[in-house]
Amino acid sequence: MSLLNLNAQNSDDIEFGIFRHEDEDEAYLKRLSVYATVRPGNLKGTVRDHTTEGHRSLSDLLQGWDIKQTPVDESVEEEQYLPEQLELRDHELCVKGFDIDSRIVPGYRYYVRYIGTNEYLFNGEARRLLSIGLGYGRRMTFEGDSLNFNDNYFWSDSIPEGFAFSIESVREGEVYVIIDSKSQEIGCVEIEKTDFPQVEESTHMEGKSVVKNVKVRFACLLKMNMYNQRLINITPQEVEIVEGTAEVVKERGSNDSVVRCIKDVYFQSLGWCTLHQEL
Repeated sequence: MSLLNLNAQNSDDIEFGIFRHEDEDEAYLKRLSVYATVRPGNLKGTVRDHTTEGHRSLSDLLQGWDIKQTPVDESVEEEQYLPEQLELRDHELCVKGFDIDSRIVPGYRYYVRYIGTNEYLFNGEARRLLSIGLGYGRRMTFEGDSLNFNDNYFWSDSIPEGFAFSIESVREGEVYVIIDSKSQEIGCVEIEKTDFPQVEESTHMEGKSVVKNVKVRFACLLKMNMYNQRLINITPQEVEIVEGTAEVVKERGSNDSVVRCIKDVYFQSLGWCTLHQEL
C-alpha cells in the first residue's frame, strides 16, 4: 500500500495510493491511480454542437434578449440526432458499471446525462456532487433541495449504458471583479447567460487541493468604476460575449469548489483582463 508522494506536491505528475481516512477527500484519493489530466478529445477546437432542454447556445444572444419560443417540428429534430451523438461526447466524463472517470470529483457541479439518450437527470440542472461511495456499484450522491431528505442519488451500475458527466464551473447571476493588465480593479461583470457545454481542459493537484481548468463562454453586463484615470459609464443594456479559462479549486476538507479566477478574458473596450469572484 503506497501513500501520496508528498515530495511531488509542486509537480503535476502525482501518484496516488490508498488511504484509510474516512473523510470524503480521502475516499476520492483512494479510488485514483496515476492522476489523469486531459483527454485528446478535450483539446479539439470546437465542441460538437447539441441542444437539450434547459441548455441554449449563446448564438441566440445575437438575435436579441427577448427570444420567443417557436414550435419545433419533431420529425426534423429527430433527424438532427445521429446515433453517435447519443454516446459519450468529447466534453463528457463516463460513469459506467464499476468504472468512474478519475476526474470526477466531489465538490464540483455536474450535468448528468443518460448515455444513449438526450435526457438529463435533475431536470437538466447541474448539481454539486457530494460523495462517491466505495465498493462495486458506487452510490453517487448529489446536493438535494432539502437538508432533511435527499433523493438525488443513483448507483454507478444502475443502467448498463452508463452516465455522462459534464462540468459546470460558472453560472448565470454570478458577479466577478475585473482586473486589467496592470493589475488594477476597474469594475465588475455580472454573468447573464452561459454557453453549454463548459469544457474541462485539465486537472491537477496543488498541494492537497484539486484544481480544474475549464473553458467557458458567456454573455455579461459590464459595470465600470474607472479606466485610464477616468470614469466610464456603461449602460445596463451593453452586453459583451467573451470566453476564458475558469480556474476552479476544491480545497482539502472543503465541501464545495470555488472559482479562483477566469483567465485570458478579452473585452473589446478593455483588452485582456482577469476576473475574480466578488466576495
